Amino acid sequence: MPQYGRRTNKYNVSPADQRRAMGRTWDSKMEMTYALQLEMQKKAGDIIDFCCQPLVILSGDVHYRPDFKVTTPTETFYVEIKGRETERFKVIKKLWAATQKLDLRVATLKAGAFVFYENV
Repeated sequence: MPQYGRRTNKYNVSPADQRRAMGRTWDSKMEMTYALQLEMQKKAGDIIDFCCQPLVILSGDVHYRPDFKVTTPTETFYVEIKGRETERFKVIKKLWAATQKLDLRVATLKAGAFVFYENV
């Protein structure tokens, strides 16, 4: 009988045991790392609070859940962590720009640090 290796995810995501932290399994290691960073910032008093995957209604029946909503002493904004952008996300960005007042900041991990490369 042939032996098969670990089944891979179509999005090339790490196994669930490598994405577990803070009592939940994250969609990606990058999201998990950013959440841990946010938790440290909250404990240090740099941010007031954050929540994961808040529901945002973009228009009528189009709903979207960005990765995080972050509240600092001076502002509130949403964060989307991306390894690469999908076609669906490109449409979401256009809808967001047309319908939302709060910023959506898109970030990725480069050289061990999160880089915000776009504000929608």
